[in-house]
Amino acid sequence: MIIPIVSIPVSIAEGLFGYEDLFPRSETFQHIGEYCTGLVVLEKPSIRRMSHCFVDGPSQSSLNKAITSSPWSALSVNNRRIELISKHHQQGFSVGIIDSTFIHHPRGKNIYGVYKYWDYVNNCYTYAIQLVTAAISTGDRVDGFDVRIYHRSFEQQERLYLQHTGVDSTNEQRQEPYLRRLTELLSFECNRQQAKTKSELAVELIDAMEASAVAPEAYALDNGLFAPVVIERIEHYNKPWMADSEKIGCCSTKDNATTAKHSNKPCLTTLLTKLPSRCEVASEPSGCLPVASVSVVTAKSDLRLYMTIQRGKEIQSTSLPTSVSGMRPRYFMFVYIAGI
Repeated sequence: MIIPIVSIPVSIAEGLFGYEDLFPRSETFQHIGEYCTGLVVLEKPSIRRMSHCFVDGPSQSSLNKAITSSPWSALSVNNRRIELISKHHQQGFSVGIIDSTFIHHPRGKNIYGVYKYWDYVNNCYTYAIQLVTAAISTGDRVDGFDVRIYHRSFEQQERLYLQHTGVDSTNEQRQEPYLRRLTELLSFECNRQQAKTKSELAVELIDAMEASAVAPEAYALDNGLFAPVVIERIEHYNKPWMADSEKIGCCSTKDNATTAKHSNKPCLTTLLTKLPSRCEVASEPSGCLPVASVSVVTAKSDLRLYMTIQRGKEIQSTSLPTSVSGMRPRYFMFVYIAGI
């Protein structure tokens, strides 16, 4: 059943206020509003369905051109959005949240960015776009910052193809095989240089957040993005950080397989978004050694978050943060949660 849409809702029109000057044609801005309305209102939105639902609305080709070929910049729109939300993140303790997620397209194998992944929630393989996302949280407000699409690298497969194929040297008169081979080599090199890991995409988002008007005071990472290149970039900006794994309910270390499980505790990322505006360095809890550079405690007595290194036989030195068994302690991730 197709429900007719008479006009753009007031809430969406108010949300688009302040962006009109970024679109060179008023018709394009109108189509963007209609597109946003379709995304919110329709159960299964598509360009074709949107064009059918609007009363006296745009044609399918007009909506397509407004989204794909009209001369407006998505970067400029996002920069303007960040300017408009920055006033909400100037007061209070702000946290940058770096995460990865799926956009499922089980029947869209040919969609740009769709690959086959293992879905650990549903315990099955699925076709989806994998995104690396960044958000900014201050108090009770959370706003998206930016997003990157992760593309799988097929460098190994492409290299094997090039190693097992070649140009027939017995027929040197024909130029077509050599031109085709040159194209294959250039494509391989181009794909190799453009390939980026999820950690590299996370670093790009961190750099963008630090250069923006909403640079956070701390970072929370998904455990899948807990990599040296990410941690080093955060510490380059002298910011504290925490890493958490929602799917297994624990916080883990890079160099130790031991995990501190909190199966009945709130998710650490959720806790970070609720930090009050005033934070202090925690005192030492029993059985743990605090790392002062990244220790955080809320003003409430019933909730304390500590970045700690758990005592154990493998720890020889208690001089922190200089040395823990000859290793830099910033790569140890044990979180002690008290009073919850």
